Amino acid sequence: MPNVRVRLLRAGEGRPWRGVAFSALIFAAQPALAAADLPEGWAEFHDAVVEVHAGAAEGAEERWLVMRYLAPEIAREGGSLGYEDVAMEMDALCNGQALATAKAHESPIDQIIIALMDRVVERGQPDPAATQFIASYVVTEAGCEWQ
Repeated sequence: MPNVRVRLLRAGEGRPWRGVAFSALIFAAQPALAAADLPEGWAEFHDAVVEVHAGAAEGAEERWLVMRYLAPEIAREGGSLGYEDVAMEMDALCNGQALATAKAHESPIDQIIIALMDRVVERGQPDPAATQFIASYVVTEAGCEWQ
C-alpha cells in the first residue's frame, strides 16, 4: 500500500465549480471479474484529498475522502476493462486503502469516493475524452457501504 498524503479542501476551493455533486456510475448487468482475472497493475494510486461539504442539517459539515486511481485499461478506445469488470475491485479499494486512510485521518470521514480514470484529469475539470468510473460509499462500522 503506497504512503497516502491527504490534503484538505473545502467544497469549491481551488476549482471553479462550487459544490460539485458526485454520482456513481451504475452498470451492474454482469458479475465483476475476480481480482485474479484483472491485469496486474491495472490501477495505480494517483492522489487523495479530503473535501469539506455542507451536511444535511443546517450548519453541519461532512468530510469526503476522495481517492483517485489511474487505470488506463478502462479507456473507451484501446481499454480492455469495463465498469462491470472493476466494480467489485472499487469496493475492495474502498474497504482496503481508503478505509485505512479514513481511519488515520484526524477528523471523522463521512463518505469515501473511489474514482478510476484512464488518464490524469484535473479534479473538478471536465474532460470529455476521459473515461472515469466513480463510486460513492458511506463509512459505517462494518466498512464501506456503496451508495
